[in-house]
Amino acid sequence: MFYKFREVARRAFRQALPCALGMMAVQANSMPIDSDVVSTFDTSLEGWVGVTRGTEVVFHSSTVGNPAGSAFFRDGRGGGNGKIRAPEQFLGDWSLVSNLLYEHRIIYLGGEPRIESGWTVDIQGPGGAASFVTDPLKVRPSTEAWVEVIVPIIESEWQVTSGNWQDLITDVSLLDIEIELVFNGNPLSQANDRDQDAIDNVRLVSVPVPSTLMLLALTPLLLINHLRRRSRT
Repeated sequence: MFYKFREVARRAFRQALPCALGMMAVQANSMPIDSDVVSTFDTSLEGWVGVTRGTEVVFHSSTVGNPAGSAFFRDGRGGGNGKIRAPEQFLGDWSLVSNLLYEHRIIYLGGEPRIESGWTVDIQGPGGAASFVTDPLKVRPSTEAWVEVIVPIIESEWQVTSGNWQDLITDVSLLDIEIELVFNGNPLSQANDRDQDAIDNVRLVSVPVPSTLMLLALTPLLLINHLRRRSRT
């Protein structure tokens, strides 16, 4: 009886294994981000790049950070809303991501400053595009403190500008964070007295799930347990 059961289990496992491996391969190519992704900017921009116009510039600062380094923005003539664009490790399937966190600081207000933009994040993908935008009145024009910005990955908190949320969130191919919130007076007369801003400690916070490999490892045990129960009945 035991020999027969063992042979049945072996045949069943051999039949199930190719399917399980195929499922694992598919999941590996489209696996959600299921652990935190972090950029501290301690020693470099870590793959982030500036999205700027005119003479604006984004560079790594080794001294202005919380702590250590940061992504640093210096405004210039002919600029717009300066942004930083995320590297590849922040992109992909966000279906298990709960929050995007980052810290922002206005380093220098510049001449004739005004806050016209709240904290803003843009995402895009094959499934659409969306923006997270806060009220500019929530931004306090202080150059003393870092402010933690919490961006919930919930549809109701975002403005979906094209496509639909579910398709977008499962394949995010672009992430931009606005770094410049301050606008100065006449861009020509104040060309040398412009704002400076910084971003630090960007983090995608994910809900952890069991890995595919762990589930695959448990499959034979579950199968054997199932066959044992059937043999008893």
